[in-house]
Amino acid sequence: PPPLCFVSRPAPPPPFIKSDIGKDSISPPEMPLNEKSDKTINLNKMRERQHQYKTAALQAKHNGDTSLAIQYLKVVKKFDMVIKMAEDGQEVDLSDMPPSPDQFLDFLSKLQKQSEEGNKELPTLRESCENPDNIGIKDISSVSLTMEEALQQRLDKYKSVQDLANAEGNSSKARRFGRIVKQYEDAIKLYKAGKTVAYEELPVPPGFSPLPSERASAINSDDPVDTVIPKHSEAPNGETNSNTGSSEKTPTSLTAQTSPQKHDLTTRTSGNQQKNNLAEQQMKVLLERQAEFKIAAIEAKKAGEIDQAKEYLKIYKGFDALLNAASSGLPVDLTSLPLPPSQRDNLEASFAIVSTEECDPENELSDIGIRIEEQLAKQLMMCKNTRDHHKAMGDVAGMNRFENLALAVQKDLDLVRYSKHKNLSLPKFHYEKRSFNIVHCNTDLSDNELEIIVVRGLNYNVPNPKDVDTYVKIEFPLVNDETFKAKTSVIKNNDSPDYDQHFQIEINRGNRQFQRIFKRHHVKFEVYSRGGFLRSDILIGTVNVKLQPIETKCDIHDTFNLMDGRKAVGGKLEVKLRVRNPILTKQVEHIEEKWLVVDS
Repeated sequence: PPPLCFVSRPAPPPPFIKSDIGKDSISPPEMPLNEKSDKTINLNKMRERQHQYKTAALQAKHNGDTSLAIQYLKVVKKFDMVIKMAEDGQEVDLSDMPPSPDQFLDFLSKLQKQSEEGNKELPTLRESCENPDNIGIKDISSVSLTMEEALQQRLDKYKSVQDLANAEGNSSKARRFGRIVKQYEDAIKLYKAGKTVAYEELPVPPGFSPLPSERASAINSDDPVDTVIPKHSEAPNGETNSNTGSSEKTPTSLTAQTSPQKHDLTTRTSGNQQKNNLAEQQMKVLLERQAEFKIAAIEAKKAGEIDQAKEYLKIYKGFDALLNAASSGLPVDLTSLPLPPSQRDNLEASFAIVSTEECDPENELSDIGIRIEEQLAKQLMMCKNTRDHHKAMGDVAGMNRFENLALAVQKDLDLVRYSKHKNLSLPKFHYEKRSFNIVHCNTDLSDNELEIIVVRGLNYNVPNPKDVDTYVKIEFPLVNDETFKAKTSVIKNNDSPDYDQHFQIEINRGNRQFQRIFKRHHVKFEVYSRGGFLRSDILIGTVNVKLQPIETKCDIHDTFNLMDGRKAVGGKLEVKLRVRNPILTKQVEHIEEKWLVVDS
């Protein structure tokens, strides 16, 4: 980077608005009577000049000169800010006040010429900085600070604002800046102890250059670092006329940036300031989003959409609180910000617009009526089936509950069918989210029965698939090392036979030996191919079905691969095991239904 260059020049003139906060002064002194009268006179002058610009803006709008009207409105907004600062007791210099509206255009042209002259003087300034021997250079060490001094400078600044907030009785502001003071005190302790300090997490006061965190680890505490004295903030367009005289006589120099100037920490940071910490990044995002809504409000007003413009303006005003919080170093949830107007337009453009000619309300109503009737018929069937299920289980309370629900659904169904038959308008309806706890139970079985169903075989791996005759042997373990054995009938000339045979086994669910069988053992299925004359039957494959799921479920229904030991031989067998209730607990299923209800 080029070497720093400091050019001696007279002190810059005071800005339009002065808001100095002294370190030692906690509460402002009482104002003499003559000063109060002077401030009242100044306020009256500013209000009168603001009224002139409002009138000029309206006249320009009536004349069709929109750009000039916008310029006048900007000046009116500037007056609002300055009047508010003056009412809060801050000093205002009326020498910087814009002239009357009839002289405003000449005033703007002068400002443009002065800005062009200032831009022409920049190359000469760069040449002087590249040749420091030709000009007087100040001692850099006199304007340099160590990291500890820079941290202490910011700590003193935040402490002064905290004391002022306590004196004003603003407890919220005092607590907010108290947290920032605590951050800087901890950072100074860590720096003195030689430990790592997270400089990027420390908020930077408005008007102060950022801490050189990228160089803090590479230098010692005794070495000087770049100056961290706050820079001058740029004045608004309407407030630069006080500096025009000095800018014509003396070239702009870098010393204007090194002279300290105090700022109110609750104001927003400059847009030209380097954004290198979280708070400043949040400020940048918030200002950009706020500017989008401002532009959208102006465009909506031009298009005649007053309601839309008011909505955008409300959102624009809502960003002020977020900006104040971000400027104070507090975190802001950027995900909760409203969508930008451009994204809103894209979202609305994704919807298809249908004209009235393309709609047939009679067909639409008839389709809705058919769907309502089908939905109510489905709900009625579900209520009746569940009622019968609870009745077979012996659950009288559950049976009555679904009986009453079925009556209500039947009433709604009759009303819809009557309206459809008489060509009346459909009754009003709505959907409700209802939850049901359904107890699964195979009511056709007794408590001491277990049913095994051999359903079918699939794609047996045999050499003669069209001529094979197959059957299935079943082995179920019982107590006292006994075994229940059965086999299905022979299905001829098919490698995918449908057996569909049921076998009932008596069990004693209260016997502990039976409970251990369900926990540890399995049912064995062996698929055989029947042999011919003087030939024995050939084993095709074996299936072992574990009984442990029966402890918590009423059914086991699945297809299983035929195995030879641990090797799959090809083909599958579909089987099903059923009990009335699970061995250990009941099987309860929680169901949530979107329930249609007709408004009576």
